[in-house]
Amino acid sequence: MKRIKIQCGWEDDCKSKDCLNCRRRMKFKNLNLTLAEAICIEDFGDCDMESMVKGKSKELELMQNVMRKLDKRVFWK
Repeated sequence: MKRIKIQCGWEDDCKSKDCLNCRRRMKFKNLNLTLAEAICIEDFGDCDMESMVKGKSKELELMQNVMRKLDKRVFWK
């Protein structure tokens, strides 16, 4: 079975089996994000969604799952 990982720069050395359970942390203002969450925010904010939807279905699905997990932790005003 091929593992699908987010291209964060650590995907080759990462011990985590799933990006949803990313262990690397990144401090961002008042949030303590995982590296996977930060990469997903960056990719969704600065990408061509149409080409992502057409080309990378497994990667896009993983990124959407990471964003759903993040959405549960963020308090929206």
